[in-house]
Amino acid sequence: MRDVLSRGISCPRGRGLSGLLSFLLAFLIFLPFPVQGQALPSGNLHQQALAHLRKKEIKQGITVLKTILEQDPRDLNANNLMGIALTGAGQIAEANSFFRKVLEMNPDFLPALRNLAANEWALNKMPEATNHFRQVLKSDADDSMANLFLAQLNYSRKRFKQANQHFEKARELVAKDPRIIVSFAQSSLAAGQKQKANALIDQLPPNTDAQSRFQLGLMLAQFEAYGAAARQFELAKGKYPDPYQVGYNLTLAHVREGNHAAAIQAAQEVFDQGNHKAELYNLVSQAYEANGQIEEAYEALRQATKIDRYDEENYLDLSALCLAHNDYALAEEIGTIGLQYLPNSDRLYVQRGAARAMRGQFKGASEDFDQATRLAPGKGLPITAHALVLLQLNDLPQARAVLKGRLKEDSEDALAHYLYAKVLLRSGPQGGSVEEQEALESLKNAVRLDPSFAHSHTELGKMLLKQGDLDEAIARLETAIELDPSETTPFYHLAQAYRRRGDGERAKQLLARVVQGQRKDRDDMLQRQLIQIVGKGSTRPKSDMK
Repeated sequence: MRDVLSRGISCPRGRGLSGLLSFLLAFLIFLPFPVQGQALPSGNLHQQALAHLRKKEIKQGITVLKTILEQDPRDLNANNLMGIALTGAGQIAEANSFFRKVLEMNPDFLPALRNLAANEWALNKMPEATNHFRQVLKSDADDSMANLFLAQLNYSRKRFKQANQHFEKARELVAKDPRIIVSFAQSSLAAGQKQKANALIDQLPPNTDAQSRFQLGLMLAQFEAYGAAARQFELAKGKYPDPYQVGYNLTLAHVREGNHAAAIQAAQEVFDQGNHKAELYNLVSQAYEANGQIEEAYEALRQATKIDRYDEENYLDLSALCLAHNDYALAEEIGTIGLQYLPNSDRLYVQRGAARAMRGQFKGASEDFDQATRLAPGKGLPITAHALVLLQLNDLPQARAVLKGRLKEDSEDALAHYLYAKVLLRSGPQGGSVEEQEALESLKNAVRLDPSFAHSHTELGKMLLKQGDLDEAIARLETAIELDPSETTPFYHLAQAYRRRGDGERAKQLLARVVQGQRKDRDDMLQRQLIQIVGKGSTRPKSDMK
């Protein structure tokens, strides 16, 4: 399954006057423009110009301002207003000349400095804009516009803590635009302020645009709030320009939160709209499987392979599904079909080899694992799977040679360490021998390198029990049970350990668990381990939001 990185909400900037910039420029026009703290006198030309700009009558405003500047070229308010008017007309470079003129006459005239910084942002002159906004904050730390721009700058650079601080001081502007509320919410989440983020999301008006809802869904999913993300995708449905993206992400959010019935319904709605993409069939198969609808999961993955014959993941997932549900013949068939289209897929050879091994076709399995190794000589999975088949065939010398070669290539391969220890122990080493010590060290390495593999803990626990290290043996065997309660072997050996410690009641409870479970013979145990080993290398990757 494809991994698609979540997309955050980008900081609007560049040459256009859309998005955040146009919002702020509109805000500019409503600001008062006093000189030395004095309000503009009512009824004069300044008020006329300002009235035109507030009504977005740019040409009329420019005409009045030209009249004022002809009379007094050094009028600070008129020059600042002319810069705003020209900005509204899209003549940003010329507008900046007026803002600079104001600052030459009065470096402390903050409205002009702020307006110049906003226009530099629009022209993508980020160092200059940042420097000027910081100058504004030196004079007025609570300036809303400067704080908002610097919040968005830090947000775009994923400096969420700093962004959150600036957003907090720009709340009057944040509340005016849902997109900015979403950015503030994400910064709050990233800063660990979940309660504040939820309060911000609650502030979104009911008519918030679908784009903001969609982006909010992506953001919430990024922080694993999948139920809340699904709610936002639902609100974006029917209005977002790409209905497939909404449907896919809604399905994925439901899968992640464990609401599999809702995921199936969401995917079906997308299919009903005529969008039949392999990745969505692959995704909904996970929901079907988790919901106990195995036949539907098979069919969804079959559809995925039909839609995209050359997507390796679909064959791998379908084969893995068959292996997981003991349909080894079908798993082998799927592998063979996939290899017709993808003859160089080492992973398909590994999975087909596993299916053949489970059917007792050890020669064919060995050939598949060898071919996988030739196709991907740097990967350890085909080698360890091959070694397990050799162990199944009791070809201990060859298995030992294969695993020794693998560990020489990569001494950090946990599975190779585990299997190497199994081969040494199968050979029946004498107590205290070099082989026994080598097996013990390999098992310790296997547990250290992959603490999630239950069998390594079981084998290490058995060895430690044999050597009389009861405390550590019990710890390993308890861990094995916690990782995989379906295995009876660790229960049996753990019962022995507790009996030797003198805890007969605990030993009795554990032995009862062994009797209740189905005991597996050695060969069957190896077969199940093969499936687990192959599964560790072919597990479906975790899809991300699109």
